[in-house]
Amino acid sequence: MTTEDGGGHWTPPTSSTPYDLWGIAVAADGRDGWAVGDYGKILATEDGGEHWAQQISSTSSNLWGVAFAADGSHGWAVGANGTVLATENGGEHWTLQASSTSRNLWGIAVAADGRQGWAVGGNGTILIPVGTTVLDEKSVELAQSASSGEIEVSLTLRSNPWLPVWAVHLEARTEKRDWSPVGLATAQAATSEAARWQLSWKPADEDFRPGDAIYQRVMIYAGGTAPVSKILGSLVFDPWWERLWREHQATIMTVGAPFGLFALYAGGFLLVLMLAPGRLAGVGSATLDAVPAQQAGRSRQVRA
Repeated sequence: MTTEDGGGHWTPPTSSTPYDLWGIAVAADGRDGWAVGDYGKILATEDGGEHWAQQISSTSSNLWGVAFAADGSHGWAVGANGTVLATENGGEHWTLQASSTSRNLWGIAVAADGRQGWAVGGNGTILIPVGTTVLDEKSVELAQSASSGEIEVSLTLRSNPWLPVWAVHLEARTEKRDWSPVGLATAQAATSEAARWQLSWKPADEDFRPGDAIYQRVMIYAGGTAPVSKILGSLVFDPWWERLWREHQATIMTVGAPFGLFALYAGGFLLVLMLAPGRLAGVGSATLDAVPAQQAGRSRQVRA
């Protein structure tokens, strides 16, 4: 039913479907609108409801709620058994999404910018959407710093601009140790669709031992509270002093050996200097003491 006078008069336009319709959403301009109903039926209008055309919903489940962002392009529909549909082009294409519930969903509401949304259903069910996040596998970099003992992690995430990534946590484990948080990554360079995230952390500060094979993963939060887990790979914890010795052993030996010999020679020379004055003082004292005694003996012999 449509009205143009605030509800004073209502007229029944042709809906193009015999099935029950349970939910409706209308754009701010009052021209574009969508209605959903039984067996996955979705109708759309572009002229304020005078004419309605069917859209392909890709589901036969009953739909009971629909909502659109202010742009009129991003929309969601919900229905039986946890059914959630999404569109990014005003309903020309609807895609079935995972909803994490099998309960009936009766209604949905989204913020004007489409970044936040809520779906409600049976038995007190409330859902918050999580955006689709894609990890660029080729962008992942894991490296150890020989000077600081840190592991440096860098990666690129591409996400739905309507549900952007807002937090990236890094976790680590070994074969004998379960996952544990080690740090929070920060976005260094970002566009509307992708961001470069980086993090540095010290295994020694997290009680990892030299030689441990450390597995790392990121927990990605986008749009809702449920994180998306992505494993980045593993590397062997190699402390900086061991790595420095292994990579520069020849240089250390070349420079260190002469320095060691010089230190040994200098130490011996200093030891001699420390002991020599005492010995010289002892010898000189004995000689000088002996001289008067000898002269006194000679004087007694002359007098005799």
